[in-house]
Amino acid sequence: MGIVLKDTLMVTTPELRSQFETAFSKIVRSLGPDVQKKWGGAMTWKDDRSYPEIQSELIKEFSPQARSAYVSLLNKLSRGRI
Repeated sequence: MGIVLKDTLMVTTPELRSQFETAFSKIVRSLGPDVQKKWGGAMTWKDDRSYPEIQSELIKEFSPQARSAYVSLLNKLSRGRI
């Protein structure tokens, strides 16, 4: 399962980014300590701050439910409402 956002331009505000980071943190905290340790709690955003850069290696370790929640979160981000 690959998620491609390269051609998608999302306009995000600092508040929206904060909401995304909080929601993503909840997803990661629901997983095992190994996944939590790999993430480390830091979120990096593209230079234009339109979407987060999250390592695909981390997402590969998500459970199907966590992946579904992540995709849903990305969809909400793209719509500008979390």
